[in-house]
Amino acid sequence: VHGASLNDWYERGKRGERNSRWVEGACTNCGATTHTTKMCCERPRKRQAKFTNSDIAANEIVKDINFSYEGKRDRWNGYDPSSYKKVIEHANRVEEARKKRKLEELRTSKTGGSDSDSDSDDDKDEDDEGLKDGGEVMQNLDTENRMTVRNLRIREDTAKYLYNLNPNSAYYDPK
Repeated sequence: VHGASLNDWYERGKRGERNSRWVEGACTNCGATTHTTKMCCERPRKRQAKFTNSDIAANEIVKDINFSYEGKRDRWNGYDPSSYKKVIEHANRVEEARKKRKLEELRTSKTGGSDSDSDSDDDKDEDDEGLKDGGEVMQNLDTENRMTVRNLRIREDTAKYLYNLNPNSAYYDPK
């Protein structure tokens, strides 16, 4: 009465045999005999398989695996590490596309392309006018990887909520 081995796991994405017509006790929605209508994961059909006897879904493969106490609670049981390679490849493709687009934007801005600047001055508040040098921190001074960090205040600066502490002021918040 030992638990299942490490390599035992449910068949993912595989289907069993398909019935030619609807049988008693099968799912009325899709026609599979391995589950009932309440447990059916398929979208409810306008005309159910019970009445049409067409497009009967294949049965799921049901394995009875007796896991041990630890096996039932093992989060990584059945995990296929080779499937993670697809995730890494997709992330690398997205990163390469982002770098190409950024490089292309830099080339067009250097050659005097359009004047559309992503950091437009229209969205600045009046309070930011005094923070020309103090509010922006430049990182990586080369033009290809320039990033600005805004809305950072120096630790010694007074916080905005401490500017006006007059209790008769309209903006006074005692909390």
